[in-house]
Amino acid sequence: MFETKNLVIGALLMLRKFTIFDIKFYADIDNDDYTIGMYFLPIIGLLLGLASILLSIFKVLYNDMFVSCLLLLYFCTITKCNTLNSTIKSIDFFTKSSQANNYSTLISISLICLIYFTMFYLLPIRVIALMPMVGFSTLLILSNFVKRNKDNTSVLKYCKNSHTLFAFLFSFIITILLNYKLTIALSITYCISIFIVNIVDSKIKILPSSIEGLIIESSQIIFLLTTYLLFLY
Repeated sequence: MFETKNLVIGALLMLRKFTIFDIKFYADIDNDDYTIGMYFLPIIGLLLGLASILLSIFKVLYNDMFVSCLLLLYFCTITKCNTLNSTIKSIDFFTKSSQANNYSTLISISLICLIYFTMFYLLPIRVIALMPMVGFSTLLILSNFVKRNKDNTSVLKYCKNSHTLFAFLFSFIITILLNYKLTIALSITYCISIFIVNIVDSKIKILPSSIEGLIIESSQIIFLLTTYLLFLY
């Protein structure tokens, strides 16, 4: 039975893990806190995205390229680059390259940041505002499609069918309210992500703890690229 404490601590746990807010806990933390906290992930993603809309006011004074830099800096700062770092670790894991290989790491980071910068420059702010919500929602949705042992993960191992259903419904409702046409891009993003996970999951023996960051970052990029190709190309 969930209590109010679980709601508060659960939400704060997700904020601490995926954002810049370094929250200290003085109460005991149990599995129920993580379980209920995951329901807040799509909501947190939406709030992070909506906050980025404030940066669009700089378009009145500066050009789009400068605003794109601000958006990239904002998302890197607000997330402490946690998911980006996890993505790099996952890439190193799958390619079996050493994390000490600074050259390959630099290339990976540069490529990801370049994609984000380009999409931020080309896409309207309403699309960018949905991006974090899509990333966190995809993480919860894909939990049902990852068959490997999830004990190494911090979020996936607590996911249930109810989390998947909530993330799916919440993301589609919000997308319809903001721009119903983007539901096509959202659907394609989920389908592509599920397809990729099914392939990767069948080929690996061990699920790295950093896989959550890779899922979030890759689904965000897929959503941005899909939206651009569908509506703006």
